[in-house]
This record gives sequence, C-alpha cells and structure tokens, in this order.
Amino acid sequence: MTGITERTRERIANVAGLTFGADGIKRKVDDEEELNRWAAQTFREPVAQKFLAYLKSITINNLQGAGVSTEELRHIEGQRYLVALIERRIEHGRRSTG
Repeated sequence: MTGITERTRERIANVAGLTFGADGIKRKVDDEEELNRWAAQTFREPVAQKFLAYLKSITINNLQGAGVSTEELRHIEGQRYLVALIERRIEHGRRSTG
C-alpha cells in the first residue's frame, strides 16, 4: 500500500487480525507473538547471550572504513539487519512474557 502512514497500515492489519512484524511481514498476531517468544527463549541462556554478543561484535559494532565497496557494504548491512532483527524479537518476546 502506498500513500499511507505506517500507523495506518498497522491499524488496517490489526482489524484483519494481522500485524506487521519486526521484519515488516504481515502475519497473524498469534504467529508474530510466537516468533518473539521463541527468540526470547532461545537467547535466554548465558551461552546464547554470549553468542549474540559475538554476532553483534562482527556486525553492528564492526565499523567499516571509507574504502569499502558498495557490494561489501550491502553484505554487511544485511548482516546487521538480521542481528538487529533478532534483538528486536528478543525484546518483544521478553516484554510479552514478562
């Protein structure tokens, strides 16, 4: 849908029993909540948190210099997006489970 705000898109989806997830994909509300719970459960353990910290260290916290190519930058940004998406789902899952 073009020409409408994100808030309007979310309201339309909610009326239909759907929601736009952290990844921008429309799903049933229950399915979205389940994905978030899975993420929170998966990364609850200390070893999983250490692994997530490792992923952040090689993606989000890894700065690139001016010499990086467009292709490399796109690859790096894709990696960063996935790690940020995991973190977002973990946070949503933690909030919904208390």
